[in-house]
Amino acid sequence: MQFSANRLIISLLAEMKSELSDIRNSVAINTQMLQSLSAGSMCEVTGEDLGITLPLQNSEELDEIEQQLLHDPKFKKSLVSMA
Repeated sequence: MQFSANRLIISLLAEMKSELSDIRNSVAINTQMLQSLSAGSMCEVTGEDLGITLPLQNSEELDEIEQQLLHDPKFKKSLVSMA
């Protein structure tokens, strides 16, 4: 009885070790994908590149930016990617 219990425990431990290895590989792949996605979305765009000064000084500047956002999708994407 003791021998079969030990074999069962060893078998389960071996299975756990294999599954842990699979999980580690998945985590490594996911980490690489996240790093490549975040690196691709990081743009070094500044307010000067977009022709604006941040922080905005008055409501007229805000109105101008709102109009650009409505009419220029590239401007919106660049503004969102500013860090």
